[in-house]
Amino acid sequence: MAGKALAAAKKAKAKARSASAAAAKSSSSPSPASVPAIAAPLAQLVAAVTTNLALLASESATPSLALAEPDFDATFYATQLTAVGKHLHHGITKLALVHKESASVSLSASRTEVKNLVTLTTQLAAHVATRPPALGATVRKAHFATAEEILRAVRALARGFLHDVAAAAAAAAAESGAEDPVGEYLLNTGVAWKAADLLAAAPRTNADAVRASWTKHVALVRDVAAEIKESVDEFAEGTHGGDWGSDFEADSETEAEPASESDLAPLRTVHKLASLAASLAAKLPLDAIPNAADLDQLPGLTDVLEAALDELGAACAEPPIDTRAARGFLNTVCATWTRILGMVAEDNAWAGEAKGALERAGKVVAAEFPEDE
Repeated sequence: MAGKALAAAKKAKAKARSASAAAAKSSSSPSPASVPAIAAPLAQLVAAVTTNLALLASESATPSLALAEPDFDATFYATQLTAVGKHLHHGITKLALVHKESASVSLSASRTEVKNLVTLTTQLAAHVATRPPALGATVRKAHFATAEEILRAVRALARGFLHDVAAAAAAAAAESGAEDPVGEYLLNTGVAWKAADLLAAAPRTNADAVRASWTKHVALVRDVAAEIKESVDEFAEGTHGGDWGSDFEADSETEAEPASESDLAPLRTVHKLASLAASLAAKLPLDAIPNAADLDQLPGLTDVLEAALDELGAACAEPPIDTRAARGFLNTVCATWTRILGMVAEDNAWAGEAKGALERAGKVVAAEFPEDE
């Protein structure tokens, strides 16, 4: 298994490497008359990374380097992913040390470090492209996104050094004695380091990737529910008022009339459903969803839930609420959760209770927001 994975991975990396090499060779070198020769290796790094970004975009849309599922060794893949992350961090450090003083960069040292990073960025792009889509779209998407973030950070660092080289050359020609722009290079290096370190924390399985995405969703829904409750409480107490002066600060002495019960009732219904959505999200047993394809649907469904809940939060900002719009968003939340609960194994006791709670919530929504309004 490991032998097949290694051979296939090498083949994928060879394909990516040839594309990067072609890009590096074809990249136009700056004119020696205006910019020192040191710019040439940096331009090649920019070109190679750009090619690898294009490779990732292509492989994301139409996988051609992905291994067949039986040939994929998850342990080997994870080990290599961690290793390339560490090597990238080290390579970024060495590139930064070589180029931190634009006016006195060693051309041979620059070529060495650029070559190293071209190889590493190519290995990264090719490696994540070998992950079979059949083993989980969520984790594959997460690895592609992390790789793209790293490549963009490395490219930004190289472009920053290119700019510094040009600035140093211009200063030398004008005999102005300009200093190196240290702040920018430190910032770009830090961003590149942080990006490279993301590989160590990247999820290794599809279940882990879905769980990480779902954890963020739980936090967001809780925040929305809390904001809606705050709005309801403020309108009930009449503490939501305030005129905004020229200094953009609320006039705390301005009081508002408490909202009427007829205006508060639909807001309270919205809050109850938002609280239910938060509770369901916090308790959803991801391990009880047996179908991997269903797990991969969750990130998209969370987008639908979050958009609807955000709209409900905004609708509660000032009563009276738009009942027709609110009904649509509430129905979206109920329908989406019905779909999610349908993914959970039938023998799961919690799912049965959750479906009952959701059904009751749907009846409350229908009563509070009737179709004829």
